[in-house]
Amino acid sequence: MPGKTMKTFGFLIVSTLCLSACTTPAMRPSSTCDVLPDGKRCHYFADDDAYARDRGLVSAPEPVQAVPVGPATPAWEMGGVGDPVLSNGDRLAVKVLNGEEFSGEVEIDASGHLYLDYLPPIAAAGQRLGAVKQRIADALVEQQLMLEGAIFISVTPLSWAPIDITVSGAVFEPGQHTINHGERLPDDLGNLESGDRGGQRTLAAAMRSSGGVRPDADLTRIMVRRGEHQTALDLSAVMDGGVVPRLLLQDGDRIHVPSRRIFDEDLARPSQLTTPGVRVFISNLTQPADSNSESSVNSESTRLPYGTRLLAAAMAANCVGGAQVSNASRRVMLVTENPLNGQVDIVERSVDTLLARARKPEVNPVILPGDSLTCYDSGVTNLRELARTLTDMVLPVHLLGLL
Repeated sequence: MPGKTMKTFGFLIVSTLCLSACTTPAMRPSSTCDVLPDGKRCHYFADDDAYARDRGLVSAPEPVQAVPVGPATPAWEMGGVGDPVLSNGDRLAVKVLNGEEFSGEVEIDASGHLYLDYLPPIAAAGQRLGAVKQRIADALVEQQLMLEGAIFISVTPLSWAPIDITVSGAVFEPGQHTINHGERLPDDLGNLESGDRGGQRTLAAAMRSSGGVRPDADLTRIMVRRGEHQTALDLSAVMDGGVVPRLLLQDGDRIHVPSRRIFDEDLARPSQLTTPGVRVFISNLTQPADSNSESSVNSESTRLPYGTRLLAAAMAANCVGGAQVSNASRRVMLVTENPLNGQVDIVERSVDTLLARARKPEVNPVILPGDSLTCYDSGVTNLRELARTLTDMVLPVHLLGLL
């Protein structure tokens, strides 16, 4: 019987060595590019390949397309925060001195008008507060309800309505977005605070709603188009603490962020114009799990601060560390869609390479929203898992032979 046992374990060792040497290797990442859907470009970067998202691209800034609108309009004429442009759904407090019957809280309706007792509809959407005050005064005079020299009107914003804006260009989620969600908040006396909700109708809020600007964005010439008017704004001071032009957006505004066609890593950090963090899809399993709950990575490790690099993400995924003999040769695989050309890039790095050259951007790239990260074990770990698998198969057969 002992001889039979030795023969069995001898067979186990020989089988392990044979399979470890003869097993067909798994598909290399370079070959995965061959199986992507037609029309989807892909490129594989091996451990010794430098990776730069803007390599090979023309660095000339994107020309701003001509649109059939009027001449450029200064930002202050389009409605700054000091004299904002009103939109449908905005609520106003109108007070007419010695004219309480014409006073009250009103809301601009879907047609862009507001209604006061005894007065015809007042066009307000797209108008600034000063223009609305003048239109109310003109209506009082035209209806012969008050004398022109005796009219004193106060128009105060109570709340700013949510608005729909369109963002295009170098942002992570272009398209139509709704900004300025929220309700009016009561003050200490229970009264509604006035004019405090416009802070979410800014360009910064529009950028955040569209996933934030990409690292190739040209912040010096962001275009805002409103009806027949357009203006260019320089928001680059947001990143260095300078003075930033302020503009209160209106429903229907269109914003375009041109691309510099250069991957500027200085823009890959949390700010008013960029996303505070990125969601990354991570897998680092050594063995298949029996359920999703067992295989899930801690949710905090999949939400990384914007600007996190590949090595830090690999550490968050528990891909770095452990026994040196089995873990030092682990490989990290990054699958990312290059925002500059829409190409899928597969970047392979060994843990040793990342640790030794962590300060080199071409080795340790920045993680972008929606990237996928996976870890592959070293040859020692693979051999150990293969031996364990063979043991699970051979041992039951050996035990049955003893019965």
